[in-house]
Amino acid sequence: SQLKAASYKHNRSISLGGVRAALPEEITPTTMGSTQDLHPSVVPQPAVEARRRYSRCECCWLWCVGLAAMAAVCFFLDQTQGMTPYFSIAINSVSGLDPATDLGRRSAVDPEFNLTLRVASHKLWASECAKPDMYVNVFYRGIFLAASVTTAEEICARPKKAVDRPIIARGIGVVVPGPMLDSLAGDMRRGVQAFDVMLHGSNAKHSHWSWYCGARRVGDAGALRADCVSD
Repeated sequence: SQLKAASYKHNRSISLGGVRAALPEEITPTTMGSTQDLHPSVVPQPAVEARRRYSRCECCWLWCVGLAAMAAVCFFLDQTQGMTPYFSIAINSVSGLDPATDLGRRSAVDPEFNLTLRVASHKLWASECAKPDMYVNVFYRGIFLAASVTTAEEICARPKKAVDRPIIARGIGVVVPGPMLDSLAGDMRRGVQAFDVMLHGSNAKHSHWSWYCGARRVGDAGALRADCVSD
């Protein structure tokens, strides 16, 4: 009987129209095998998962270290390789533009502007210097009035500090058109005169550069807090 049962288990078949077809063997835990034989994607192994977590953490740390290094390099270059210091200009006083004695009786004027040039360093540990060839032009509504001589030496500001230097801008025999002369005389009488200031010089690469300092009111010390903008 045992031989018959074994023969039946391994040779089960049915006959359909004279064609014999084998039936599938019985599925038992022995034929399936253990869960350890399955692919790791079906049943994850603890060691494989640990390696994956370690690899992800390692990549994250490497990415953070690389990002921090790039930020440090950019900060270092910004602090040591800046283009130029920050500039600002204030007009302390002006002469030669008196409405009664200068603007109403002559066709040409000889204005003189007493200016303050501020050089400031916004860096944490690097001083910044203005090259010794800077000069200032002063305009009234697009009409040139005066210019300064070029600076003879560097003007350097220590880190996070500012240095002020006096500058004189003069004009000799400047012809101002009639309507513009009347407008200037009216502004001077009312005390609302404002003059456009341009600063010229060299940047850190020794090429010519210009900075527009905007309209400056005479006697406005707060103008030194407004930086000139590179043109």
